[in-house]
Amino acid sequence: MYPMVYVCAYIVGVPRSIEFAVDAAVLFLVTTLIVGLLQIVLRDRDTAPFIATFFLMWMFSYASARALVVGRTVFGIRIWSHTIAIPLWLAVLGLGLALIPFKIAARPNAVRSLNVFAVLLLLLPIGSGMWSQRHDAPQSLPSSGDQTPPHVVQSNPPDIYFFLMDAYGGEKEFRSLLGFDNTKFLGELVRRGFTASERSYSNYPATYLSLAATLNMDYLASAPVGAGQYKLLQSPQEIVESIRHNTVYRYLQSAGYKLVDLSIWDEIRGGGKCQEPLENPFLNSFSLELINMTVLGKPIAQNLLWGLRNSRLDPCRLDAVREAIVTNGPKLVYVHLMLTHVPYMFTDGGEFLPVWQIVSQVKINRALYFSQVNFANSQLLNAIDQILSSSPRPPIIVVEGDHGPALMDPDAEGIRLRQSILNAWYLPDAGGATTDIPSSPINTFRFLLSRYVGFQLDPLDDRHFAADLEGKPRTLVDVTERLRELHP
Repeated sequence: MYPMVYVCAYIVGVPRSIEFAVDAAVLFLVTTLIVGLLQIVLRDRDTAPFIATFFLMWMFSYASARALVVGRTVFGIRIWSHTIAIPLWLAVLGLGLALIPFKIAARPNAVRSLNVFAVLLLLLPIGSGMWSQRHDAPQSLPSSGDQTPPHVVQSNPPDIYFFLMDAYGGEKEFRSLLGFDNTKFLGELVRRGFTASERSYSNYPATYLSLAATLNMDYLASAPVGAGQYKLLQSPQEIVESIRHNTVYRYLQSAGYKLVDLSIWDEIRGGGKCQEPLENPFLNSFSLELINMTVLGKPIAQNLLWGLRNSRLDPCRLDAVREAIVTNGPKLVYVHLMLTHVPYMFTDGGEFLPVWQIVSQVKINRALYFSQVNFANSQLLNAIDQILSSSPRPPIIVVEGDHGPALMDPDAEGIRLRQSILNAWYLPDAGGATTDIPSSPINTFRFLLSRYVGFQLDPLDDRHFAADLEGKPRTLVDVTERLRELHP
């Protein structure tokens, strides 16, 4: 029960009852099978439960143990890297099994001690969750409230299609840092009437941070903690909630827009389309996070199963975009595509990679990333062509990255790559000559809502923040001047 309570307390919240029941049954079956096999091998009914308990505790403690050493190095080696952490954790298993004195393990007191330890493990996430609710609340934050500012009613405002491409970097950085030429795709966009920026940067280096700022049209609340460093004042859960209930949606709904939400956040709360993959007992978030606690987390949960899940969700979202074209009335169609995010599943032509090549992606592979980008480009162009050919009036289409890929060490060039994003716009009145599109996502909807929907929203100064990308970053480093020095 410990891993299930841990996932509920720390990661996904309360799952659907059917998910909890199925996973509980599977864990019970696996535990029974392990105990039975050990009894057969050891021919000892007393020692087998002890060994099984030790093994399961070892198995489901990998993620927690790795989290304790994140950011630490030994002789310059990043010991939290899966390539180092997994062999080390296997060594811990071997050492533990070698040191277990079987005669002591057979004693009732030893088994009882492990049972007491298991109960303490069970109570830990429950107590920690209760403590967090009481003591980890955010500081008092400035709030714009739920008031929607007045706007000038526009006659027949355009539809807005917002494609968020996860981990899709910018052209200049692709070419200069990675040696990857993406100009053919950008040229195809320009040929269709887009304005494509060669150099744009994200305001934040992680999806949930970047998207919260984009959809709320403001920087995240933070407090200075040092020279150029800031600490976020909201928890990751609160930031995600600000995405689900964001300012852009409220403004557009007040202006008569319909919302077609095809985001990953909408899927999580169960209110979006494309639910079938999420209801699969092997692909729902609860099951994946259980596996992610173990040494199988990286190859099986993060690579294979998350990849299969995304490979089913992205085509569904693109189909939903095509269906939304005929929806009457002004609308915002927001689609979040994971095609360019790890794990990488496809060749340039869209064929699935061999399973071994998917599960073995411990380090990010540049060649596989480039193949994903090429495949994503073809899918985007197909969707854009259908929107342009089938829309009753010229729409707005924004194709934007949330951040760039993590293909380099987090030095100056690695930060520059991670902050770089794809940024391409189709505007109904542009005529292919627009030069004033925003250069960072913080002003994306400030620009659109002011120019096309009738709100008066001034642009914000561009600021860019880097962070430690292991886990959920809470401390940010302002790299605005660093990026300006590289490209004034």
